Amino acid sequence: CTRPLARPLGSQVLNSKATPPPHREGGWQGEGSGAGAWTDERAQAGGSISGAYAFRRREIAFLAHQSKRNLIRKAEEAPLRELVEERVGEMPDTPEVPVAETSEHKPTVLLEEDDKGGKREIGGDAVWTLSTAKPGNGVEQLRDDSTETYWQSDGPQPHLVNIQFHHKVSIKEVAIYCNYKHDESYTPSKISIRAGTHFHDLQEIKEVALDEPNGWLRIPLRRADIAYVENENASGDDACLRAFMLQIAILANHENGRDSHIRQIKVYGPRADVAGCIS
Repeated sequence: CTRPLARPLGSQVLNSKATPPPHREGGWQGEGSGAGAWTDERAQAGGSISGAYAFRRREIAFLAHQSKRNLIRKAEEAPLRELVEERVGEMPDTPEVPVAETSEHKPTVLLEEDDKGGKREIGGDAVWTLSTAKPGNGVEQLRDDSTETYWQSDGPQPHLVNIQFHHKVSIKEVAIYCNYKHDESYTPSKISIRAGTHFHDLQEIKEVALDEPNGWLRIPLRRADIAYVENENASGDDACLRAFMLQIAILANHENGRDSHIRQIKVYGPRADVAGCIS
């Protein structure tokens, strides 16, 4: 049954079968608050309440059709997915590929106890200074027991490492770690070892030429290497060097590089004083 609508024009009754009057956009509204309002949706549905239900039924049928299509598509894809999983399961396990060893994965390389040959590291008893250094690449990196860090100079050659002790010490060997593979033109090619009491009386003990070094370079120091003799009891080449100060000077780099990289420096003295090392 239909319910009569409002009466916008006297005794004239507008119902669902009546032809709706011209309406403005959004619907026509007669006298009163919302009475007899014709909306676009009501007009398209024939002006009846059952038309609204029919519109809703069509919407529900469309959504149901879409859901059915989605279910069918998933059912069609399922066998293919199962086939792929089955094929993957039949494939042999992929062997683990070992990670290439790089400098980031290499452990720190330091002198083994057996390599020290009755000597001990005495560099911790000295004051270390550098002629120049890049920020973040100074004495701390030169002495941190890691071959992954390095001192980098910052200025003209020669580049100097000064090692000053509070008292005269016996020096048996200097060990320097260089890595030409990584540092290339920053790698020293000529080094001078100097010793003395202070900056003003340093004498060159040895000059060492390096050819693309990779690893530790051990430089033994003997009393006979220096021009003057401090101890009459020294027994030739077996006598240790005695000095307050040691200086390592980098005179040249590979490929004419300007600044230098040195990754570690160790200074070794005898494990116990012997006759040839007593002043």
